[in-house]
Amino acid sequence: MKKIYSWIIDKWLAGFITASFFFILKLYIELPEDSKSNFFNFGWLKEIFNMQIPLYFAILIVLFLIIITRFEKLRLKRGFTSEKSHESKTPYNHYKNYKSDIFGVKNSKWSWDYKWLAHRQSFEITDLKPNCPVCDTTMDLDDYSYHSADCHKCRLDGKNYTFRISENISDVSKEIIRKIKNNEVST
Repeated sequence: MKKIYSWIIDKWLAGFITASFFFILKLYIELPEDSKSNFFNFGWLKEIFNMQIPLYFAILIVLFLIIITRFEKLRLKRGFTSEKSHESKTPYNHYKNYKSDIFGVKNSKWSWDYKWLAHRQSFEITDLKPNCPVCDTTMDLDDYSYHSADCHKCRLDGKNYTFRISENISDVSKEIIRKIKNNEVST
């Protein structure tokens, strides 16, 4: 229900404000020259709010709003079900076992995972991280510079835990994709 109200506020309020602005501008332009000086006293606005609206007109407006919210609720419900159906129809990843490889001049081992992107209809490489050269644990990349990584296991063991990364992450990602496209990996 929150999404319906936010949709109404977004769409209808923007339209109402725009229409109101141009309506007031039109009123000002069409006023005689001697009345334009009194326009900004907003006495005319008080008259609009004091105007009586027939009951049948108010009922029609309420019914119209109810119908619009029902249609929007159905549209949102269809959108949620179609997104769920796309997620459940994730195709089989033929390379799901290819999650680590050795790259670069230092023969660094890297590990990764795959994620299905329904809007692109393709898999994406995620969690691409280097492995520790000492204990082969997946390391965490430095947040400030992607040229070094920390091994939590070596840090716990009291060993040197910061290692320099000679490969660029984007190059490693591109090489993984190239190997998959050229069938250079064993499945």
